[in-house]
Amino acid sequence: MGELKMKVLSIIVILLAMVSIANADLVLTVNGLDMSKPVEIETKANIIIAVTGQTGKQKQSYSVTCEMGGKLEPLPEPDTLAEKPREGEYLFTFEDEELGLAIVNLTVGDILDYQLILFKIPDANTVIFGIDSDAVQIESEAEPELEPEPNQPSEPNLPSQPNEPQEPNIPDSLFKPRNESPPLLLHCLDDSIKPYCLEEFDYSPIISEENFEASGFTTLGGPSYVELQEITSSQFLDPNTTYYVPYPPLLIHGVDGEEIDVVIPSDTTIILAEDSDYGIVVYDGANVHFGEPAPQPNEPNLIYEPNDANNPVLAVWIVGESGNPFFNNFCGIFIDRTAGTRCKLDNICLRGFYYGLQVDQQLDYPISNIHAFGCYNGILSFGANRIMNSSVSYYGIWSPEWQYYGYAYDFIPESWDGSIIFEGANFEIYNCLADDGDDGFTVYGLYEPNEPPNFYSGDCTATNCYSAFNGWDGNVAFSIICPGLYNNVQNKNFPELPFTDPVYEANDPFVIDPNDYRIFLNPNSLFVNQGSGLTPFPGWTTNINGVPDEGVGDIWPHYQIRGVDKWLKADLNTDNAIDMNDLAEFTDQWLVTTPNSADLNNDQIVNFLDFAILANQWLLNEMTIEIFDPETIQTVEPNNVQGYVGIELKDIPLYAGIVSVYVDNQLIDSLSLGWDKEEQWIGLQSDAFSNGWHILRLVTTDVYGGIINHKPINVYFNNLLHKVAGSDYFHPDEDYKYTGFYDGNDTLEAKVTDQYGQTVWSDNYTGQHISIVIPGATFGTEQFCELSITETSGGAESGGSSTVTKKDLIKKFKQADYPDGVRMVIVLPNKDVFKVRKPAIIECAEACNNRNVTWVALYRYDVTEENLTYLYNKSIVKYIYWCGHANSHVGASPGVEGVQRTHTMCWQLKEGLIWSSWKERGVFSRTNSGVPLPDDWDNRGFSLWNLGMHEEWNKKIVFVDGCLSVKFWDMAQAYGMFSLAGEGSRDQIYIGWRIKVLVSTGIMEQIVGNTTEGIRMFWERMGASDSVERALEYTSSHGGAGMRIAMWGLNGMPDFFDIDGDDNIFVVGNGIVNFSSIRLE
Repeated sequence: MGELKMKVLSIIVILLAMVSIANADLVLTVNGLDMSKPVEIETKANIIIAVTGQTGKQKQSYSVTCEMGGKLEPLPEPDTLAEKPREGEYLFTFEDEELGLAIVNLTVGDILDYQLILFKIPDANTVIFGIDSDAVQIESEAEPELEPEPNQPSEPNLPSQPNEPQEPNIPDSLFKPRNESPPLLLHCLDDSIKPYCLEEFDYSPIISEENFEASGFTTLGGPSYVELQEITSSQFLDPNTTYYVPYPPLLIHGVDGEEIDVVIPSDTTIILAEDSDYGIVVYDGANVHFGEPAPQPNEPNLIYEPNDANNPVLAVWIVGESGNPFFNNFCGIFIDRTAGTRCKLDNICLRGFYYGLQVDQQLDYPISNIHAFGCYNGILSFGANRIMNSSVSYYGIWSPEWQYYGYAYDFIPESWDGSIIFEGANFEIYNCLADDGDDGFTVYGLYEPNEPPNFYSGDCTATNCYSAFNGWDGNVAFSIICPGLYNNVQNKNFPELPFTDPVYEANDPFVIDPNDYRIFLNPNSLFVNQGSGLTPFPGWTTNINGVPDEGVGDIWPHYQIRGVDKWLKADLNTDNAIDMNDLAEFTDQWLVTTPNSADLNNDQIVNFLDFAILANQWLLNEMTIEIFDPETIQTVEPNNVQGYVGIELKDIPLYAGIVSVYVDNQLIDSLSLGWDKEEQWIGLQSDAFSNGWHILRLVTTDVYGGIINHKPINVYFNNLLHKVAGSDYFHPDEDYKYTGFYDGNDTLEAKVTDQYGQTVWSDNYTGQHISIVIPGATFGTEQFCELSITETSGGAESGGSSTVTKKDLIKKFKQADYPDGVRMVIVLPNKDVFKVRKPAIIECAEACNNRNVTWVALYRYDVTEENLTYLYNKSIVKYIYWCGHANSHVGASPGVEGVQRTHTMCWQLKEGLIWSSWKERGVFSRTNSGVPLPDDWDNRGFSLWNLGMHEEWNKKIVFVDGCLSVKFWDMAQAYGMFSLAGEGSRDQIYIGWRIKVLVSTGIMEQIVGNTTEGIRMFWERMGASDSVERALEYTSSHGGAGMRIAMWGLNGMPDFFDIDGDDNIFVVGNGIVNFSSIRLE
């Protein structure tokens, strides 16, 4: 296996220690040491085994024999010529000098009374521990079959004799033996000889042996525990309670086809009794959410010093009661194929199982932040799943006595029971570590005619493994980018396995903190800044000191640790601003050579280099936020956040390129400055989280790749329903489901209204968890609906939370529903803009209904190149209302205008190569024209020009309701507004904005929100059969003065077609000569 680190061995010693019977009359000692706890013997030292605790009668009746793996020689008495053998003392030697497992038996009469297990691996000490003969047996028969099957979990069979040892039920299908010799199976110990008992529970550590402190285990306080056996209803577990499963498995499942949601928050501990069965089984519609922070009733303390490292989210601990590695249970967590797809496996520590985690379901969320230690196999995925930011350390090692591979990460392209083959499955793994075991990253293939799976690996590390990356049994398409490799016997199991930009490390890349369960990256390692791109989680770090990664990410797991930076280094008086007060403090320290606050570049002197930093930050302020309701544009207090809100980012650092926003440890959005979000705010769906206090974190990535963690901000989520789950889409062919937790005692009324506000369905609900199912037929022909849930008593029982929650529902677009197309397409790629413009959007739909114009809405992820092409190429499509982010330039940054090219955005599902996810994609007037577009948008973008509309007389009215959408006319050209084919009729009109349409409380009051009312009026008049000209003129004579100024400039009156005028909304196209006669029809 190559050189093994001593730090790993000491962990092995403790983990392999079965429990000895310390009070046996006769025991075996080694070199005079009691074997009640495991012992390491130096490699070169003799091993002397002796019998102790003898009585005169026993001397005549015992024997010591070596059952396997070595030999015993009686020791002679010292200083005797005849070398008479000493009573009960023997010299032991291994048969195999390199690798060995030996068993020495002490037999009294005909009864096996005591055993020693001796374990040796190359270049390491010998591990020895003693166990009672009732606790260990050697099995050479055929492997037992697994019963019951995990895809049909049944009630646990309570043993009539709980202390009777059980055989590990290990299915043959999950192993790949290296030869056909029968394996030696170590049986689990009986319950009577645990290292601690729950009845005592004051509390000895989960793993009590002293050397096990290296793995990060700590004493769990508390005088009591709660037993778990089955969970069949939605609930939160209490992180302040220790849970014990006396008869595994713990079954979590729905009843009668109902889905349930079970939240196991961070810092929860579940202890599984030693048993050969599964530990936790999730099935039949259960969605289990691991690892997110429990809601905090009291405001957290956010007084951090700059550069402090903090860990905001503790792990969920799933551990075996025995404290032993590998065999406490067959599998720690099993996600069955019938489990809910919303299961969230995040932030979990697994200890002591044959398999840490098996997933037989394709989940909506990536499997992330899993730390498996002392599990013979780490994470096994049946079918396509994404794994990221995880570590599997000290896992299984093959030996002649245990002839099975240990897998850190294993991907199999079929279901657990083999009934489903996943052709073309995407196996994706990113920023993961496999350390100290057999096979690191393994994928199984498929033979023709089946389509092979695709294996994507990015920035993953294999250290101290037998074989780092492996493919077995069939065809696989590999993409292994930036693998990190250290001290592996082999880095791949066949020469053709392709690596892209591998990094080979010759020095130990680890940094170990004895008080932490994670393994950190040595800042001097070659794996630093050698990843495939910018760090995917800005502000997270691999460093033990909490300093965030900068620039290119590391080849290593990114842990949930962030430093708190003081980005305004020149803020010497800590008032979050750089001004004369700071300059006065600076001059007082001029040329001082002792370290002090004005030494901004840390070179031990205050001079012009430090002054340059102060000057660069002059009059800047620390970054702040303002929370607002996008629909009403009203400010929301941070201690009362409800529903969907906007977060406006203020005082963004000058050279920031990206601002990333986290709620606790979850990245909710990133704002790419200079791309398409000129308004500088993002949306947050607060009711997707639990009610209570949360921590909002802001991280900026500057244009040079530097990372700044800003001061954390406390926010309180206060929703009627929280931890909700429900799609934004409905379809009449499918029932709609919406669930959430409710903290009150009232009766809730749920109702669905159409775009006119008419109720089309309602029902009442009670209980702590609300599960709403709306028949698909309810929606009929509707395209815009709203689901509202209200307390019938108005909130008297709700404890002050919101008395109503609402959700917008939009019909899911399916091309098959519109074989002939429609006349109007309403394009809504951005949720935040939809919230702001909702009144105008609904008015547009009603205008179409009033004019008998067929229409369809594309919302968010339905706005794709495929759907746009399908509809735009229909000759029947005459009208387009595009409401979303837009811009006139690409690649703008401070002091850089960028390349002129009007663009909006759509979505693209990016499959593989890191992981599959929805990505924003530019929709350009045209690409590959003139000056190249930045960021390879000429190749990555969607060009409307390629659809050929620019040459056609087809589109009649196109309104692109987004920033700067008509500052230049290239987008109008792409839609054919100036085509020669339209010269005869001259009835094509393009409407857009010549300014940034900002929706934020931070701008002039006369602009905020008024543009939405103006656009609503426009569509209202279009629905009343007004011409485009008349409908626009109507907005200049109705509504408030602020609205008129926002649309038509300071005079509040339209100057149609006057390029030099002050109209903010502008009209171009061949149809301007017939402006007064173009209408919806």
